[in-house]
Amino acid sequence: MVVDNLYYGSHPFTNFVSAGFSFDENTVKDAVRRIYEKKLNPLTEIDEAVFMETWNVFNRATDEGFGRREYSDPDYLFYQEIRHNNAVFSAFRVHRLQNDIAAQLIDESGNLRDLNGFLTAIEPITTHNVRNWLRTEYDTAIIRAHRAADWRQFEEVKDILPNLRWMPTTSVTPDLVHKRYWEAKLTLPQDHPFWEQHKPGDRWNCKCSLEATDDPVHGAHVIDDSDQPSPDRGLDNNPGTDAQLFSDTHPYNPPSCAACTLPGKKRLLTNRFSGFFNLAKDCYNCSRPNELISKILLPLEKFTKTGDMFKTYKQYENGGKVLIPKIIDKKAKDYKPLLSIANFFAKEGKIVKLNPVVHFKSDEYKEIYKSLIGTVYERKCPDLQINGLFYEFESYKPPFNKGKISHMLKDGLKQSSRIIINNTKGAADRYIKRLIYDRINKYSIDEVWIYEKGNLRLLFKKQ
Repeated sequence: MVVDNLYYGSHPFTNFVSAGFSFDENTVKDAVRRIYEKKLNPLTEIDEAVFMETWNVFNRATDEGFGRREYSDPDYLFYQEIRHNNAVFSAFRVHRLQNDIAAQLIDESGNLRDLNGFLTAIEPITTHNVRNWLRTEYDTAIIRAHRAADWRQFEEVKDILPNLRWMPTTSVTPDLVHKRYWEAKLTLPQDHPFWEQHKPGDRWNCKCSLEATDDPVHGAHVIDDSDQPSPDRGLDNNPGTDAQLFSDTHPYNPPSCAACTLPGKKRLLTNRFSGFFNLAKDCYNCSRPNELISKILLPLEKFTKTGDMFKTYKQYENGGKVLIPKIIDKKAKDYKPLLSIANFFAKEGKIVKLNPVVHFKSDEYKEIYKSLIGTVYERKCPDLQINGLFYEFESYKPPFNKGKISHMLKDGLKQSSRIIINNTKGAADRYIKRLIYDRINKYSIDEVWIYEKGNLRLLFKKQ
């Protein structure tokens, strides 16, 4: 198979980058039944559950490799662009999977398979697609997102560290194709044409990296060879400049616009760059995948206009309620603790909302966070809204140390005057209060709550 040969042909993909991969395979099983029962047309639709599960996989990889960015971060818009491009890649990926599944409806004799025969025929396809290909793509996406973050940093320090050095791979089973570069300690200017065609991460399983340096050019003789390796399909771009973790030469994408099987109008008539019929394909800016995505995501402005952006997660007899956005990443690291916190307050009869992250210029922001506009918290998106008041939850990346309490306080108070900090490892109250009082003159502090192993308690309240 094309994808198997690409991923595992000459350089087997081993030693995975992260153990954080997860995917609910029941979403695929449900889609399989819908295809068989003709409740889902694999040619004209994208299964919503499989798409969202897939998109979340690549967004988690982005957060792991690039880092989750807030509005105040200079790279926030670039981060959002990566997430959008993840959605486009996911749309093509799911469409490909659906059609591979649908192709098994008919047996070798041209007869429609019964359900059991169909499930048997597609089982190798679905399990291999998720347990092998998607896992490989997840680990590669982490690498590529990390390389994108590196490249953005290189551009910032270019004036003082103008050159880039090819660093050795960290893989136990290195891809020897790049060996010539890191053995020669290849060092070239950042704007050297070589980097346009060759860079770490342009081959599946490559774990080489670049380092910015002011050391002189070195090892350039290795780039004079006539047999320079070509990047692998899907990796022949620079994610640090175009925000694409995978390029549109990946086998999930059509080889040309004429070969595209995604539903919708012809790309050259609808693409925002249309007008010239000799344009090369540009899947990430094409209207066809974006139309499919918009049908699934349902633009947030529609929720705002209908007042139906949130759904009830839990309702208590005392009137307390937990509301969550209809579009939410349930595998996000803070999702479970936020639900735990929300339920704590809802049990006291309060209305609690888990807030979505939206752009500060959007209508959704003006609707949800309107009370923040004109304050020091404008452009921020605090995690929770409890009876109309905003609260920010701050946690830490293990391992824990007391210094992380200080960082949580500092980061949380930039988002809201009411914060909840994760103290599961148990720093002393006296220590935390001292940190709070040290900051009273600099920050507005109304409440500080302590979250410990699922329990909440109020530590500080402004008198």
